[in-house]
Amino acid sequence: MSQPLDLDEKAIIQRDHSPTGLSGLIRTIVFLPIGLFVSTLSNAFLLLQTITPKVVPLAVCFLFIPLLVFVSLSAGWIVWRNAAVSWEATIYLQYGYAFTIFLSVRL
Repeated sequence: MSQPLDLDEKAIIQRDHSPTGLSGLIRTIVFLPIGLFVSTLSNAFLLLQTITPKVVPLAVCFLFIPLLVFVSLSAGWIVWRNAAVSWEATIYLQYGYAFTIFLSVRL
């Protein structure tokens, strides 16, 4: 078994080994902004991690629904402008002795 530590040994173990004086001040001035930046960045990533499952479906809806509406409207406009021209022809119905009305038109 190990021997219990006496007070002098406990004091040596608990002694703070951080530099003091000018070197400690310089180290604090240099590393404090870096530590704050890393802490802020990690908090931002934590916030994004909690919000992302809720934001992604909303982003998909807000991006793709207007895209689908635009594609649908533009396709309808193209069909309306181009297909309607071929139907501008006079159609004469043929009446005769047959049971059904028939016609023949060249488009």
